[in-house]
Amino acid sequence: MLAVIVAVLAIVIVVRGPGAKGRQDDVKDTAQKFAIALSTYDYHHLSRDLGKVKNMGIGNFRYQYQDVLGATSFTKALSDNQAVATAKVKSGPFIAALTTDDARTFTVVSQTIKGSSSPQGETRNVRVETILVRTSAGWRVDWVQIS
Repeated sequence: MLAVIVAVLAIVIVVRGPGAKGRQDDVKDTAQKFAIALSTYDYHHLSRDLGKVKNMGIGNFRYQYQDVLGATSFTKALSDNQAVATAKVKSGPFIAALTTDDARTFTVVSQTIKGSSSPQGETRNVRVETILVRTSAGWRVDWVQIS
């Protein structure tokens, strides 16, 4: 009898999914990885870097990002300038809203961009606000705003 009760409880826990703390941790992890990936690139392997960001998205974001990448002038400008950007989290990620299936976050990263137009590099703070949705493959970015 005890074995049946333990088995039923295990099934309930698995089906129910992660609790609020688990969702918060997963959302923060995804938001941080996305903010860093979005703010980091190297003209030597631009397609790989941009592809990584695109693969973290779904729905609306993939359309937004494809519009930016579809304009060859964007990638050409990065390549022509020999742009290399690095980023580290300055604050966050912070969760502004969280439900079982979606979340709104913002993360501030310190981004340094070096290139032929600025060999010493320019550093700026970038606020990355996202709406994440839970999918069968984990949390994905559905919308982003950078300021």
